[in-house]
Amino acid sequence: MDVPIDYFTERHWDNVAAARSFDSTDCAKALIESMRECIGDLRDRKILDVGVGNGALAVAFATERAQVVGIDLSRRGLSDLHCQLIKFPEDQVSGKAVKLLQMDAHWLGFKDASFDLVTMLKTIWVFPDAIACLRQLARALRPSGRLVIQCWEAPDDCSLLTTGAQILGERVRSLQLPADVTGPFDFTPARLERYLLATGFRDVVLNHYVQDFSVESPEHYWELFRSLAGSAYYAFAAQSDAEREEISTELLARTSDMRSQGSLRLRLRWMVACATRDGEKVLAGHEREAAIVALRT
Repeated sequence: MDVPIDYFTERHWDNVAAARSFDSTDCAKALIESMRECIGDLRDRKILDVGVGNGALAVAFATERAQVVGIDLSRRGLSDLHCQLIKFPEDQVSGKAVKLLQMDAHWLGFKDASFDLVTMLKTIWVFPDAIACLRQLARALRPSGRLVIQCWEAPDDCSLLTTGAQILGERVRSLQLPADVTGPFDFTPARLERYLLATGFRDVVLNHYVQDFSVESPEHYWELFRSLAGSAYYAFAAQSDAEREEISTELLARTSDMRSQGSLRLRLRWMVACATRDGEKVLAGHEREAAIVALRT
């Protein structure tokens, strides 16, 4: 059954928010830890988390006494996250440590040089204009502030993500991205570095990660999948019980040759890009425009 998916709207991300949960899966923890490794001391640092989602990354930062602002397009998602945050003990995550704002990253409502650090986890590919967003993030960072972005690497090395996504893409036509939309696997290292250098960043470092994860059952697979691909999981959750059962049966069939002694292990490969805000390029807006036009042509 097809479902309405209009990626760049608040309605879509409200639907995604209704289908997700607070991530505590092994793969979610691995992604957060890889982001954490690239940052260093967090105490008292002002952090903007773009596309805060279910807040797992923001909470991880806040537990180390960072001051986190999480923005998201989904009011539903922010409301759910607020309810989640008030359940945490005050000695773990202060209510004042995470501030939530409904905001579009293309037009950030912050003064220049407001943050020490900006993070994006499973986010950059969901924007219709990633270049415009990166320009805004550069403006919001203080001089020498850092941007940390997670992206997937080659789809052949991301079977934990692509196995279910391929099955769903064959059944849910609306999951198939238009040809002119940049998808999650289109942010190659070379493309991401070009974008960063053209939008006010320097000293780009790409850190690469790969990890295999054990999958115990179809139910366990979809739990892991939910923490990786919000839109695709929403499409799965929107199916009838019978259709979800068919999809899970197909999943078992497609992974049968991947099993070893009854155990299924699927892989994720991702990168975390770290870049420093280049004060001179941020100020030289007229020079940057030419580079951005060249990237789009």
